[in-house]
Amino acid sequence: MLLDRTSNRLMFNVTRQENSALVRDEIMAIVSLVSAIWPHPQKTISELIDTFMEQHFGYVASHPGVVQPSVRHLVWVDGQLVGHAFTFERPVILGNSEISVMALSGVCVSPSYRRNGIGIALARDALRRVDDGEFPASVFQTTIPDFYERLSAAVVGNRFFDSTNEDDPNASPWTDGCIMSYPSAYLWPTGPIDLNGPGY
Repeated sequence: MLLDRTSNRLMFNVTRQENSALVRDEIMAIVSLVSAIWPHPQKTISELIDTFMEQHFGYVASHPGVVQPSVRHLVWVDGQLVGHAFTFERPVILGNSEISVMALSGVCVSPSYRRNGIGIALARDALRRVDDGEFPASVFQTTIPDFYERLSAAVVGNRFFDSTNEDDPNASPWTDGCIMSYPSAYLWPTGPIDLNGPGY
């Protein structure tokens, strides 16, 4: 483990890897870390690993207009994955028009490596895809809105629904906390927003 001797803080880098280029060892590390934070209610880690790429290509097939790559933002320390965030393109429908926003999900840090600045570095690296012009905005859900407000995100007040939900297309696709948008200056139109797929 590398420590900055002047501040006694962990030294690390955030790396990016396109989802489609991940090798099995990377997939195993990602699934293991994310599952440790948010255990899947029905699937084992082995099952999640086996279906990882199937889910990726299934998503791409269900959104054929997607052009931006799905990216894993990763922090490795001594060969161990200790931080993760996932960004991908999500076309959403606003009235009669469709725009692609950046979905942000799975931002997590291994408990033994928290309070080292890894979480904020991951979030900043992910949101940089918006700053760099790949997307006009990002929309995501979180239980820690204060954390993202410090990064210039804002709570979105629109009602969201998912027209692809065959059981209840009017139900909210989100499951937790606040819905936020980055940057805070991005002006969502008033009225409901079709997330055009399940929440993330």
